[in-house]
Amino acid sequence: MIYTDYVDVNFLSRCLYYSTGKKAKLSSLTYELLAEFFFGENEQQSSIAEEVLMYIKRNFTKKLSLEDISKQIGVSVSKICHDFKVKYGCSIFTKIKDLRLNYAKELLLSNSNWHIREVALACGFDDFSYFCRAYKERFNKTPKNSVKY
Repeated sequence: MIYTDYVDVNFLSRCLYYSTGKKAKLSSLTYELLAEFFFGENEQQSSIAEEVLMYIKRNFTKKLSLEDISKQIGVSVSKICHDFKVKYGCSIFTKIKDLRLNYAKELLLSNSNWHIREVALACGFDDFSYFCRAYKERFNKTPKNSVKY
């Protein structure tokens, strides 16, 4: 696996120089080994982040905490947060909120007999005021204006 997109030979040479104090010339094999050493977690990061995403997609309507997610995945809180942010460009809670808001919109558009407060609770929002603010911020209209009659 070659990481020419991520790092160049001069960068790796400088890393070796700073860590050993000796100037280094890199063969292609050495380059690949060092690139794997410095950047070899990319596949593992992706796997952890994907596992977290699958877990939150299955459970976003429930009360979730980072501690619960990390226990379920079997990795530390800081590791799941870091890997998720690297892979998806947002925090875990931003993604949870996005999933909840999209689900709320679906429910509001399809179930006119539900009260807005019931929709908020069904989507995992404990705080009704927060739900309304977040919904308006995301969709540029209030939940009440989204209800299909």
